[in-house]
Amino acid sequence: MKMILFYSMDIRKFVSSLLVAFVFAFSFSANATCRFDTVMSYQYLPATAIKELTGRQIFTTNASGLYTSSLYQNWNASTSTWTNSSYETKSYDASGNQIGRIGRTWSTVTASWVNTMRDTYAYVLGNRLSNRESYTWNSGTNNWAGTQKYTYTYNANNLLADYISYSWNSGSSIWTQQTKTINNYDANNDLYQVIDQIWNAGSWSNTNKRSSLFSATHKELERVTSTWISMSSTWQNVNKYTYAYNASDLPTATSTYGWSSSVWNLQSRITNTYNAALKVSTTLTEQYDNTLMAMRNNYKHTYSYDANNNETIDWGETWDVASASFKNDMKLLRTYNLNNDILTFLQQTWNGTVWVNVSGNTNGYNTDGQLINWEYYNSWNVAGSYYAVRSYGEYLCTLINVGIDDVATSTFSMYPNPVIANVVTMNSAEHAAYSLSDLTGKLIQSGDLNAGENQIQLNGISSGVYLMKVGQQTQKIIVQ
Repeated sequence: MKMILFYSMDIRKFVSSLLVAFVFAFSFSANATCRFDTVMSYQYLPATAIKELTGRQIFTTNASGLYTSSLYQNWNASTSTWTNSSYETKSYDASGNQIGRIGRTWSTVTASWVNTMRDTYAYVLGNRLSNRESYTWNSGTNNWAGTQKYTYTYNANNLLADYISYSWNSGSSIWTQQTKTINNYDANNDLYQVIDQIWNAGSWSNTNKRSSLFSATHKELERVTSTWISMSSTWQNVNKYTYAYNASDLPTATSTYGWSSSVWNLQSRITNTYNAALKVSTTLTEQYDNTLMAMRNNYKHTYSYDANNNETIDWGETWDVASASFKNDMKLLRTYNLNNDILTFLQQTWNGTVWVNVSGNTNGYNTDGQLINWEYYNSWNVAGSYYAVRSYGEYLCTLINVGIDDVATSTFSMYPNPVIANVVTMNSAEHAAYSLSDLTGKLIQSGDLNAGENQIQLNGISSGVYLMKVGQQTQKIIVQ
């Protein structure tokens, strides 16, 4: 199933997510592929079918087919001219690893490009990220000022052993250590322990720890989180999570416990049921009620699928204590074409009487099954029965001849899953783009994968279930 969901109000992020999602996925024939060159953006006038041109994004590639620049321009309807807005360039090493990225904005005062941001990357063992530095442009000093830095080291099995974050000392213009995360693996290469530390007075001090137990099939059975008590130099339990699976190794229950009075107390539980096709049928969340001294319902998701096992409905209900019954809350509705490409996505909310539209998108395809246009809509006007915000986009590309092997669907795997230390290792059969989206299709993070193993840092991502897409493959990933 190809998940093609665009769910963002920022048109530049919207366009960028489109590039990432499709640059390696489009092929018009066995010997031709679509090189993504330009994305055209439009905005509908409120409550009309009239759309006005607003902008375009133009891409360039190198001889290896890697994207080297992206130019965004706004359309000036009054003068019928394009005006520069932002410009980004990328550089690569001989192995195709991205080693640099520079962003610029257009100054109308000087009629020139002005630096805004810069990222640099370094690798070890061919394609494993060892260093990443981020900078912003200081117009006062006319120089780059650091914002964030990470360094990564690996063990003898080429697994991520630790990573360190740094902040920029503007006074001395040097990087200063901030935090460190240490990963410890068992004999089966399962990540059984993660220790977080902070740089304090010239040495590393413990802050938090996560300890896990695994099954013979590498499924996490239990995780305990604890915090460091410096006064006694001991670890204090905080939370415990237990995981249960069915015969197909699919998660059936996740229970959360809190540590109090030297015992574990059940706080919440998530239970999954499955249909005959091993697709999730229901997800029930329960919370411990201190008054009842028992678990009670909190929220329920019920899923429906079509004949091809594509998810068509995600129906959310919240528990009403007064009536002791579930009440409607939200719905996510999807439709697909014969190729299992998503045609429409619609989010609705319950107003107490009827379902009310919130937002959605529609995708259009050509006879060869390639996406040719998309429409995003938001801010439903109940009185007028229309969306106040509607945007439209279409792409222009150049067909290039390639060998059959060059357009083969990329394959990938990732571990650990669930993600524990905000770092996931992804193995890709080839150089490809990846995109991480939530279950509504909203783009969370994107980037490029090199052939082989890649360490992906998932910074600032909330716990939950997400969709990781590489090429035409999509897998669910759990962040905890």
